[in-house]
Amino acid sequence: MADNKTDSEVDLTKDFLEALLCLKDEATLTDVVVVAGETEFPCHRVILAAASEFFKAALTTDMREAREGKITLHDVTADVFSTLLSSIYEHKNVLTDDNLFDVWAAADMLQMRSLIAQCVAKCKKIFDTELSTENCIDYLIKVRLLNPQIKQQALEFIGNHFSDFQIQLKLTLLKVDELKSLMTMKGLNVSLEDDAIERVLLWTEGNQHSKPPEEKSPDSKIVTPLSAPGSVSVHDLPDILECTRYLLISEACLHGTLAIHPLIKSDPRCRSIVEKISYYQAHPHLHQSWCPPAAVHRENSGMTNVLLVCQLTNTGHLEALDLRDMTWKQITLESVNLPYNFSKVLYYKSEIYIYCNKRLDKHFPKLEKGRSLPFSEGIIRVVYDSLYMYSTEARKDTDGEVKTMVRPVKLCNFPASFNNSKLQFKTELNLGDCWIDGMKIADVIHIGLTQIIFLATDRGIQESYTVLTNNEMFTTYSSYPDQFGSSSRLVTFSHYREAFALQENGCLWRIQLGENLMKLKITQELVLWEGEIRLNGAVLYNDQLVIVGDFPDQSEDSTTLDRSLAGVFQSIRKVKRSYDNLMGIPEISLAVLPKTLLNDCYFLDL
Repeated sequence: MADNKTDSEVDLTKDFLEALLCLKDEATLTDVVVVAGETEFPCHRVILAAASEFFKAALTTDMREAREGKITLHDVTADVFSTLLSSIYEHKNVLTDDNLFDVWAAADMLQMRSLIAQCVAKCKKIFDTELSTENCIDYLIKVRLLNPQIKQQALEFIGNHFSDFQIQLKLTLLKVDELKSLMTMKGLNVSLEDDAIERVLLWTEGNQHSKPPEEKSPDSKIVTPLSAPGSVSVHDLPDILECTRYLLISEACLHGTLAIHPLIKSDPRCRSIVEKISYYQAHPHLHQSWCPPAAVHRENSGMTNVLLVCQLTNTGHLEALDLRDMTWKQITLESVNLPYNFSKVLYYKSEIYIYCNKRLDKHFPKLEKGRSLPFSEGIIRVVYDSLYMYSTEARKDTDGEVKTMVRPVKLCNFPASFNNSKLQFKTELNLGDCWIDGMKIADVIHIGLTQIIFLATDRGIQESYTVLTNNEMFTTYSSYPDQFGSSSRLVTFSHYREAFALQENGCLWRIQLGENLMKLKITQELVLWEGEIRLNGAVLYNDQLVIVGDFPDQSEDSTTLDRSLAGVFQSIRKVKRSYDNLMGIPEISLAVLPKTLLNDCYFLDL
């Protein structure tokens, strides 16, 4: 903003400030004394109250300082307060690189807003020009109690240079909230999550006083606590581990470094977290249905989150949705020569598997441009770590009436029994006398070991779905006819111990298990839109429900609905499908593809 003061106004201001400074230097009309260090400073109440909210409160209320006319500052040195008085009485810039943080701390304590604003502006200028890996943690320590925005700027710089040796040397100086903030950063610059885990453990080892030791003074009566470098407790380790990325930790780190570390072995909460990480990594069905925040990629380490279309052409093309920016890409699998008949894709631990002709083959993905993707029918699912294929078979009963038998077939325990592309066993879980007129399998999902199969006839014939449950443990099944209000096509997704079905008419249903693991409770939760929208899939990603379908063209590629289901997801995002003029509807499931865990030569740049 331009300075519009006239010369006469500038001269008047200068004369006034010089007269004011003369009154202070001569102690003329002073009516209060401020003690800083060992020095007394005669001052004027009205001037201090105008410059500082602290002095205003102390001098305008019935406090002892106001009555006695004397205020003692215990945490401000004489030099610093002298600098503050120069700012107040002379109205000039008193800040230097050497006194900035001392003056800022004093101004913050005395609530001097104008001077604080000057400190913030100067600090930002220093950060823009002088912040480096050698001094960033030192600057963080200086601003941690002064300004949260500038503190966050320092933390982001540390996160962007997290692998630098100079930063590693001083990591133990960070406090708990600061290390947690670093661990939760998507942009934390680590090549592998193992590096982040290692730094967390080193930080804990450097701050492992669960209770500060005590040092007795010479008279043995006064006890002074000795602070650890970061003034933290070893019991903070579980909360920090929760901030790391589960899926990205290698098995060597999980079963080696974490499993045998003495601090983790001695803490029940730490052991519980390691068990949870191991459980998540070992259960591929969790990777296909829901991705928790602690399994999301690191942007600066080349991790890519995609939704995979789980059907494949004979040329080996897959459609993929990059969840970072909700844009479609195509994945090409090298050296894949497959026929059109029943080729399915599943994802596990940064690798893609193709099921075709009773074989399960592993392939490495490469992203390419272009789209061309016809789809085949059939349903294959990973259900609690076993690979299933679901089919229906029409037969005539004794009266000659054609009915449909539902038969899930377990192909293998995945990936434990997967070896050299051969399926180790095949078990038919025949549902016996579960005969349902003219039904086809619409979708399959599971809660634990309970499989939930949605059956429907052709559109317009049946007014509702029949839901079939099957539990391998109890070798029993249950049938729930007429569960939904219409035959509108549905897609499913799961979250912990619940499953959800979303119909193309916008109805969202919650599915829960009863006490005996076979009884279902199905309730309608929300109606997300009016009319019919052709859906391709829905999945929970980082507590956000992503719905892919044939949504009308809008000004943006995707929109976020303001309605969500409390306790499950915070928002609902609609994403328009990428393919046009294709017959059939693809299946979509969630995958997290860590590029750095594969050889980078398999990938083109995103």
